Amino acid sequence: MCAFQNVDLHDGFGRHLRDAPQDRAKMGGVQLASLFRLKGAPLFFQGDLAENFYLVRDGWVSVSSLLDDGRRRIVDFALPGDLVGLSFNPEEERDCGAEALTDVTATIGHNRQLEDICSHSCEAQRRFYAYMEQRNREAWHQIISMSGCSAEARVANLLYSLVLRMAKRGPGRGERFAIPLTQEKIGETTDLTSVHVNRVLRSLRIKGILRLHHGELTVVDPELFRRASHIDPEEYLRRRATAPSPL
Repeated sequence: MCAFQNVDLHDGFGRHLRDAPQDRAKMGGVQLASLFRLKGAPLFFQGDLAENFYLVRDGWVSVSSLLDDGRRRIVDFALPGDLVGLSFNPEEERDCGAEALTDVTATIGHNRQLEDICSHSCEAQRRFYAYMEQRNREAWHQIISMSGCSAEARVANLLYSLVLRMAKRGPGRGERFAIPLTQEKIGETTDLTSVHVNRVLRSLRIKGILRLHHGELTVVDPELFRRASHIDPEEYLRRRATAPSPL
């Protein structure tokens, strides 16, 4: 599972890429450069070398894997504040690809620097490893929690977990969240067809649980939403807080 261990960028995507002002920042001893990526642009391909990592400043990124049967499976999403592409082996091939779901602003660092930093600081090493382990564990937990569940539970689980990540708490009645996911992307995350996702969203709307329209999710009944997702919000947030971003 790659979770957030896989991101690279290539100059060949010139039409998708606009270099932001080359302001250099030094965070945790790592030199970072600013970058802007347009919606729909690939951030890296499966099989690329893990040379760089990215700190998402604004926008959403999907991390996905191309399966042997040709289907694509989204394994995680990077939101503002998330690190993407951390690896202590920049020569390894990435086992996932990534895409900008919205316009994305990020800062870039080189994975080769991580070894130097961690060799001089046990605390830095601990924080980087803990963060990578936590993100991988969370991605696995998300997939396992959906296995054997109904289609409705899978979709509700995905949407509720994203709401918790944005709000850092359980949602309130009538609260709205910008979630830039198409039915196709939801399907690629939950292993459902777009048609099936459409039926599930309609069912959730009819039951008075939530509404998802043009990228905006409205929570109609917070308690029914929580029950449908099978997520304990306190446990979920506690699990994610065990290893905050090291940068």
